Amino acid sequence: MVNDRYCEIYGLDCGDHIYDNGVKLQDPGQRLQQEESSESLYGSFSRKSWRPRVYNLDAFFKPGQETDLETFMKTVNNVPQDCRFYPFRNDRFAFVDQAHAYVANPKGANNPATGDWGNLWEVKAEITCREPWLWGVDQGLAYHENGQVWNFSSTLTNIGHMPCTLNYLQISGDYNAGQYLTGLDAGFVSPDDLFESYRMIRLCDQLMRDDLFELGWRDGIRHIYDCSFSKLWAEVSTDLHGKTSGGSQVGQTVTLDDGDYFMIPFRGPLPIVGNDTDLQPCLELWISAVSGTGGRVRVGKLADLSDAIDFTGNIDSAGYWKVWLTGLEGS
Repeated sequence: MVNDRYCEIYGLDCGDHIYDNGVKLQDPGQRLQQEESSESLYGSFSRKSWRPRVYNLDAFFKPGQETDLETFMKTVNNVPQDCRFYPFRNDRFAFVDQAHAYVANPKGANNPATGDWGNLWEVKAEITCREPWLWGVDQGLAYHENGQVWNFSSTLTNIGHMPCTLNYLQISGDYNAGQYLTGLDAGFVSPDDLFESYRMIRLCDQLMRDDLFELGWRDGIRHIYDCSFSKLWAEVSTDLHGKTSGGSQVGQTVTLDDGDYFMIPFRGPLPIVGNDTDLQPCLELWISAVSGTGGRVRVGKLADLSDAIDFTGNIDSAGYWKVWLTGLEGS
């Protein structure tokens, strides 16, 4: 049900503190540039980028609502990028790029609860959104539990008025009857399109069991394997395509002796991107004890690992280790 008096930013419902005419939108239309010509009787224009959607909010907080005021100021001035803002409708939202708020005009007023004299706080906020349009409510994924792949679904459709990208896709691999999930492709088709294979994108040649393959619309693709060894070591080996040698387990601790190893096989074909540290692949390890010369982290790109190189010296102390796997861009 549409609520026309709903105003929310980053999960904070603040509609009761917004004036009835307190949501104002700056013109989000497309920029036009007029081309001057002395020989033409008609106007000629070139289209530029769209303006971002910028909202100005006028809010008020009565005496006794200082806690609500502090919550509003803290929320608006610390919103993360891509959080949601609902401008007076609970079925339409925009993704926030940045926001700020400030107390503009404190005034004297009576506390409605006690009748005592106090302060009426008038607050102004500016919400700058990423796109010039609003988004509709989530439809969710076509399936969100154990779903069969390959799967065609008409459940997830674009019911808006403009072309739309995929917001988020998450897939986890499995192992059944000696087989892993292979040949992971994705594509979009129109209802009358019978040639979907011409627009397929190969996402991964082979997944592991219980890995996580995420496709996000802002930060690209992430392939993750996370294991706290709550399962048996033999099951972990199955997760990793059997790429283990030796090793023993007691509780949630795995011990690797000299010559023992485990490998995490991240398959292509998508290349590794990102020169920034936060975008580079990494390996996080929690080491409970080290003896002898310790261990090493090695990375190889060929199937037989003949090109494997060390990315660390010996891991010679217990604790948390985060190893950045640099220099793999394009691999």
